Amino acid sequence: MIRRHLALYFLSRGFAAVGNLVAVAVFTRLAGPEVYGHYVVMFAAALVISGFSVQWIRYAFFNHYRSDEDRDFFASFLALIAASMLVTVAVAAIAFALDGASFAFAAGALLIGLGTALFEVITEVCRTRLEVGRASLALVLKASLVLALGTLALLFEQSALALAAGIAVAHLVASIPAAITLGRLIGGRPTWREARKLLVFGWPLMLSFGIGAFAQGIDRFYLASLEGAAVIGAYGALSDIVRASFTVLAESVSLATVPLAKRQFSAGERGEALRTLNHAFRLLLVVGTFMTAAFLVFAPVLLPVIFPPSFLEGSETLLPPILVASFLLVVRNVYLAQIIYFTRASQLELVSALILAVVNLVLCAVLIPRHGALGAALAFLGGQVAAGLFFLLAGRGEFRMPTPWRPVVGMALLGIALTLAGQAVSGWQFPLPTILAAQAGLFVLALAITGLGFGLRPRTLLAEGSAVLAAVRR
Repeated sequence: MIRRHLALYFLSRGFAAVGNLVAVAVFTRLAGPEVYGHYVVMFAAALVISGFSVQWIRYAFFNHYRSDEDRDFFASFLALIAASMLVTVAVAAIAFALDGASFAFAAGALLIGLGTALFEVITEVCRTRLEVGRASLALVLKASLVLALGTLALLFEQSALALAAGIAVAHLVASIPAAITLGRLIGGRPTWREARKLLVFGWPLMLSFGIGAFAQGIDRFYLASLEGAAVIGAYGALSDIVRASFTVLAESVSLATVPLAKRQFSAGERGEALRTLNHAFRLLLVVGTFMTAAFLVFAPVLLPVIFPPSFLEGSETLLPPILVASFLLVVRNVYLAQIIYFTRASQLELVSALILAVVNLVLCAVLIPRHGALGAALAFLGGQVAAGLFFLLAGRGEFRMPTPWRPVVGMALLGIALTLAGQAVSGWQFPLPTILAAQAGLFVLALAITGLGFGLRPRTLLAEGSAVLAAVRR
């Protein structure tokens, strides 16, 4: 089951990653550094809105969902979503007014924040119910519609608000296939008993996701205030493309493994749950190692294709800290933070978010005035290190997420060797297609060796591939 789910999620998330690359390439060229910079800050504010509005509810649903027959639980879940979004809109509007933000900025942030939040919470229900096909379809639709509607919006009007509106509509339309399946769960009535269960587990997450989203955007807010929209546009575009590429693939691992591990743990199968989580950790290492090495090796060719020249200034210096920070971000978010479902201690996420916010803010205040965009990247990296270390140390009680260190060392050495070998090939005096083919061959060889080291055999992969194709046809 894990491999079939992994393959479906990897296919859909891989498509989403490619779609994101194309979207950024198109948007940066149509918008330009200043307009795209306004959009980057707007999107950072939207993540804070999303974090406070419904992100906490989707995780509370994941923790408490037991059966489709519990209609009152689902009705209470929907009622909380509606109430939370109304309160968030009111509070955000007041905050924007007090801050003196323009109507366009406030409207764009609210559109993106609520649109992405609804998409995430609806697909979360599919994920929790192990409806992999619908969740994967929603991801593919989202990637396609974001590119199409975002492009149309910028062609119609070259503004951050237009782009925000296009992306918000794309998320809402893409959620329809996942929303259709929820119709069978409707029929109950909201009750205080069910709502209270969600609130008790979710209120620390409301604070942690809201504070965490703010902490993730501190580098952008601070850099934009000091350096202007054009600088944050280039920095935000590069960091977004890296983070998105890591996230879409790393979340495939999480989506395919953590719900299964939680179900095993709830059924009393602790040993099976630990084996599933161990498998997830190793897969994350593989994804992170190969993604980091690929960016470092292929960046000189890839980045000029994605970004116009005005977005590439200083990218060689910015890329390494952004890569490491993005890797640590996904390890913390999609793996280490999942401990809250096995210890029932959602406060851990809140403490981690506070640590991230404090460390990131202090480092931004120290580094950005001196080093500009590089200081922002280093500050973000420092925050991820501190927040990740907290989860590692806090999870040493009754239950801790498996983090075997021998594969970490092995994959780190492999990543370094692969990067150095790939960069050495770049110095060959051969045509570019030959160099790229040789570098790709190195990655394929390293991936094959890694697969054998983790126990994957060609016969097994062929069997699982046939199962995935059969599932896609159904």
